[in-house]
Amino acid sequence: MVAAWQKATLDWWDTQSGRFELYTSDVTMEEAGRGDAGAAARRLEVLSDLPVLELTDTATELAKVLVREGAVPRTALGDALH
Repeated sequence: MVAAWQKATLDWWDTQSGRFELYTSDVTMEEAGRGDAGAAARRLEVLSDLPVLELTDTATELAKVLVREGAVPRTALGDALH
């Protein structure tokens, strides 16, 4: 399943990313830097040229509401922050 998700992500970057203005965040950069060192370096390289969005108090509060209301699992606050 993980391999399928990775392929879907690579396919999206190859075919769709040019259609959008892309941004990243410190949350995403931290997540991308985890795991296998080689894979993490490749992920961070892809993200390195993207503008980094500031994590605001409003975004943090929204993420907490998403978790509290069950839209995002309690264990996935980082996903809510995305």
